[in-house]
Amino acid sequence: MSAASVDTHPVVVFRSSDPARADLVRATLEEAGMECLLDNEQQGSLAGVDLIPVELVVKACDANQARSLVAGHEQVNDF
Repeated sequence: MSAASVDTHPVVVFRSSDPARADLVRATLEEAGMECLLDNEQQGSLAGVDLIPVELVVKACDANQARSLVAGHEQVNDF
């Protein structure tokens, strides 16, 4: 496995049952110049029932900085 593939694999840095809160955190990371995506965004708000948490995913090389920016929000560890 090359160093580039290790640095760019996806890492979950935030999880919330509130899609709006997850979107706010996503915007914070994007303003800092990080590429990120919300996973399970559609399923998380299915029929107004929060069954599946929305996860915010960044590249592994950005994970530490992302975690610093979302300090104070609910965080998750790497899997």
